[in-house]
Amino acid sequence: MNSSDLHEWDKFDEKSEISTKELDILVSRYKEIRDEVDVAKKAKSKIEERLKVVENQLLKILKFTKKTSYDVAGVGRITLRNRTSVQTPKTPEDKKLMLQHFRDLGADAYLTYVSVNSATLNKYLKDGIEEDPLFQIPGVGDPVKTPNLSFTKR
Repeated sequence: MNSSDLHEWDKFDEKSEISTKELDILVSRYKEIRDEVDVAKKAKSKIEERLKVVENQLLKILKFTKKTSYDVAGVGRITLRNRTSVQTPKTPEDKKLMLQHFRDLGADAYLTYVSVNSATLNKYLKDGIEEDPLFQIPGVGDPVKTPNLSFTKR
């Protein structure tokens, strides 16, 4: 297999032969691309910081001038929006109060508004499987295992 051509690796299957040298080259290429992604993420983060500074300046100016929008011909329009949000309850007492409120609205409302964060659900599943490899959560489909790579720099 010609390891310098990445498209050749697409043809790899269980009948193919691969040398450790070729595999070394592919892992090295993987690391190079990961490093490129890291650099791009850092650059994106810096650009987003600059954007936030300008956004905050515009918010102050709109508030000061009592405007809700501003048009720039050929560029676009900025519009002041107010988003309303709350934090999820943190204490058991507050959680019980919220859940009781949804129960009082009826079964359909309860099922609509009560949900479990996917990270929390997956942690619950992982913990359950550690105790019992056959563990399942009623109402949740079978777990799907998605292979992914973990890379540690040497």
